[in-house]
Amino acid sequence: MTIPYVVVYIKSLATIYSPLRYAPPPPAKRVPLKKQQKINRRLKRESLKELLKTFAENWKPRLGANEPVKPINNIAAVRDRISAIIDAEICQRKEKKLKEEFKAIFEPVPHFNDLPTDIEAHIHSIDPDKPIKTRAYPCP
Repeated sequence: MTIPYVVVYIKSLATIYSPLRYAPPPPAKRVPLKKQQKINRRLKRESLKELLKTFAENWKPRLGANEPVKPINNIAAVRDRISAIIDAEICQRKEKKLKEEFKAIFEPVPHFNDLPTDIEAHIHSIDPDKPIKTRAYPCP
């Protein structure tokens, strides 16, 4: 559709072409929600069918035959499981040995009421009210 143009003359005798102004189209009619959902489901179904058809036509010939899958080797699976169990047992033995060697470190933390109350050390900190001195560093 072509839009008709109107020639407008201004005092300076210059011509400006501007399209005619039309009223905006009326707003679309509101469709009930159930009907809109039905339409959406139908459109989705059609899109999926078209997508599957396109895939079957364009990509299926490109895909070769499926790669053959090797059968499960039961003996190797059992061997792997046994080695995993042995590794776990070795780790448990090493953990037990370390905990016995460093028993003082791995003791459970005592309850708050059982902690010692005597002061063994005193930390001297700087005055919290003392202002921090700032410096201005030159920019390169």
